[in-house]
Amino acid sequence: MKPAFFALNILLSCHFAAWATNEEHALPLIKLAINAMDAGYFSEPGNLRITQTAQGENPTAATIEIEKDLADDAIAIEKTVFTLHRKNDVWVIDTQATTFKCREGRGHQTFSPACCQ
Repeated sequence: MKPAFFALNILLSCHFAAWATNEEHALPLIKLAINAMDAGYFSEPGNLRITQTAQGENPTAATIEIEKDLADDAIAIEKTVFTLHRKNDVWVIDTQATTFKCREGRGHQTFSPACCQ
């Protein structure tokens, strides 16, 4: 296991009671999203940005965005967006969508599911 992934995994293994009420099987939102990613996604080093958005004091919906800079000749950044909702005090993933931002001259410069050239 790579050191950076190991550290991230240790950090996310802690119990965060704020994300669910007394449900031992409930996961923090970020760990829930990371567990849904392909096993090899975090094996390559690179810049990684994770953003969590949830509104209000006791949110029932949230969004997690995971962006990774790629060492690819066509794709600059891959972004996966998760939408989640709380059901019976446990967070569940509603959708997972991956989009790409191409390198200059290789296609679209905004995030899109379309392939880069």
